[in-house]
Amino acid sequence: MREAVIGVTLEQLIQGENIPEDDFWSMVLGQDGSVAIYEAFLDLVDGQNGKGTAMPPEMLSELLCRAAENKFGHRAVSSIVRNGTRQIMHFKRIDDIYFEASKCLSKLSPLLEKSEAVNILCNVLAREVEESLASNATYFEAKSFLGQVLAVTPVIAKFSQDVVAGEKYSIYLTMKGFPQLTVSGLNSCNLPVRQGINKCQEFAFQLVRKLTKVKDLGKNNVLGWFAAVIILNEKRTGPRYESEAISKVTSTDGFVVNVCYIMLKMMQSLYTITPTSNLEKILPEYTGSPSCRLIFKEEKCLARGCLDTAEDSTAEKCLPKTSDFNFMTECFHLTQRLLHVGLIPAIDHAFHLLRSSFPPSMKEIEKRFHAVVIAACVAHFLDPSFAVLCTQFYVTFCVWLMMLMEKYKENLDALTDVSSELGEIFSTVPLYTIKDMAKWFNLVATFEPQFFAHMQLTPLVDCCVVLLQHPSLLQDVVTQAKVISILNGFIRTDQRSNRGKRSIDWGSSVGGLSAIVLGSPVVKEHLGPALLESYVAVDTVEGVDVDKEDFEKYGARLALLLYVCGRRIAQPKWVLT
Repeated sequence: MREAVIGVTLEQLIQGENIPEDDFWSMVLGQDGSVAIYEAFLDLVDGQNGKGTAMPPEMLSELLCRAAENKFGHRAVSSIVRNGTRQIMHFKRIDDIYFEASKCLSKLSPLLEKSEAVNILCNVLAREVEESLASNATYFEAKSFLGQVLAVTPVIAKFSQDVVAGEKYSIYLTMKGFPQLTVSGLNSCNLPVRQGINKCQEFAFQLVRKLTKVKDLGKNNVLGWFAAVIILNEKRTGPRYESEAISKVTSTDGFVVNVCYIMLKMMQSLYTITPTSNLEKILPEYTGSPSCRLIFKEEKCLARGCLDTAEDSTAEKCLPKTSDFNFMTECFHLTQRLLHVGLIPAIDHAFHLLRSSFPPSMKEIEKRFHAVVIAACVAHFLDPSFAVLCTQFYVTFCVWLMMLMEKYKENLDALTDVSSELGEIFSTVPLYTIKDMAKWFNLVATFEPQFFAHMQLTPLVDCCVVLLQHPSLLQDVVTQAKVISILNGFIRTDQRSNRGKRSIDWGSSVGGLSAIVLGSPVVKEHLGPALLESYVAVDTVEGVDVDKEDFEKYGARLALLLYVCGRRIAQPKWVLT
């Protein structure tokens, strides 16, 4: 009898996606046939079917073992998880996400606690990679068992009348003083929104962490899935990302930012200002290796040259049979690229929406729309749990660069070109890593500088100065400007907050971010000459490529140089008199 019940149940699950709407399950449960069977199964597993009956754990394990025997069973388990998380998207208001997520995800817990289910999903990841590469990036949100839970976001893709007048964003629209936004008002409104997003992010992270622990296949399949997400979203980095054609074949901003959260959380053990054995295991040569899972097209690097990898055998790149690099190295470099194709274009897209103009007759609607865009982006992109992880990752990246320079200190002291071993290493570090880091720190310093209050940012400041001090390691002048913008941004943030206060000597009335910059021994000793050299170098920069990067030749350098000199933080050794 037991065997028969298991067999019939599994057969029904396998056929679940093909059940017609007028099926028995649909009539009994009042749902579409494709959803009803999975809902009924989860209720049975969770014991929440209202009849006081539940599937015994050992019976569930046996059913999953049977499901693991063929691809149809794999698809059934994947469909159960995908449909279970799909119900989250039924929220009517963005502040209801937490309630919907809690209700749906709790039902999945008994199933995902079973190692048999996790093993099946690990195999499904490899299939999803193959199927996605034959399609496009929209596959993940539509078909992946992680897709729906990672698609949860308040972020707005384009203008809609519902945004400014509907129920979904009513928590912002009913804010006191709206469309004028206040910090206290935003924090209050975004608290329940962020709780919902965090609930979904943590569920996905915990599931991915279980998947990495599957023997033999786990880490390889997880990294392959992330690599496929990255490769299929490369078009997001182009200047025409806003175009409708490209957005139709790439993932949504909310999805890729949630994927970024998972990878940033996976790297959490590295987030320290002290070089550890783990940090030393990260190998810079990964990006130029045939074993690299990423695809680069003439990608400029810090010291010189470009990374360029062949596009053939993409599936093999995502899921190689063996890898020459450790898990931490692959995670580190994939996270950098994921932030480049995910978070940074999402930020750019938000600013693009804020630059959109409306006819004179719709000026009030324009104000309301822009206010909701800002509120939603702050809720997701600048959520403290995400912002802290992202900041820690970039600081760790700076620690890693400084560790490499310390390792080859003799090369660094005598560096005049990039022919040295250190120069060769920096010729494998993509230029976008520095530009993305600058954009992130400038964003946070502008909108949420309080996130930096209890963070150790000295390695970041020191790394910026050392890179400027050795232009052979950072040859691109435009990127040098981005580095300077980080330091200048820190000082400007405190100048805005301390406006009207009289500054006497360093430390008396300078805010925390200024103190980090102006109190650094490396800044005191080396920033002045580096700024002067960079100031001269920008005179050679011309052309439309500069305009595309919002590059301003002299302003940031001159402002920072004059401010530093005015503070008298350095001796007359280099101060202009």
